[in-house]
Amino acid sequence: MYSEVLEDDFLETLFTKGLVRRPFESIATAAEKAAGDALTTDGPTAAVLRAAEVGSRSAADIVRVRLAAGRWDPPAACARGCAHCCAQRVDITPAEAALIATALPEGDPRRERVKARAGQLSPMSQEERLRARAPCALLHEDGTCSVYAARPLVCRAASSLDATACARAMETTEGGGEIPIEPWSSASMRAAHVGLRRALVSARLPSTLEDIHEALSRVL
Repeated sequence: MYSEVLEDDFLETLFTKGLVRRPFESIATAAEKAAGDALTTDGPTAAVLRAAEVGSRSAADIVRVRLAAGRWDPPAACARGCAHCCAQRVDITPAEAALIATALPEGDPRRERVKARAGQLSPMSQEERLRARAPCALLHEDGTCSVYAARPLVCRAASSLDATACARAMETTEGGGEIPIEPWSSASMRAAHVGLRRALVSARLPSTLEDIHEALSRVL
């Protein structure tokens, strides 16, 4: 059941810092509808993209409404080549793995890098991964994402206000202090991810989250 596979549904726990829950439930519902429609007509990879579009559009709408009300929010510090968060575990659905796989054609050396990284990281805890400083196998040497257009929703949700704080957090397994987050983009995309998983469950498709390298290794 949905409640069993989404025990970590962030809508149940996220809004302890002053965010209003209702609009993000609406985003999850909209993403579920968009992803569900795409599953019926075009399949799982299209469902991921439709859910991502809902998350992105919803975040922009929230910011626009806040600006109209005279509420200015600082922009995210995330930028091209900023990859501090890319050594963390990233959990994705099988549908997201299938979408990323479309960007990794046969013979592409990234396919073997993904499989090798899966074998390296599989037995490690999150602390051990941070200590290993093993970046995502899909990163270019300059820190840019080689599958940016097909990146997972959790990566799209990354929205730090302070890249220096991210760097500090990655330097220690004990935690480098609080990372300030731009909440609207992050929460909107995470809500869209909830909607995607709900749609997968409704379609009786796999929705369990798995490490990106391990999930990709299953479909490459």
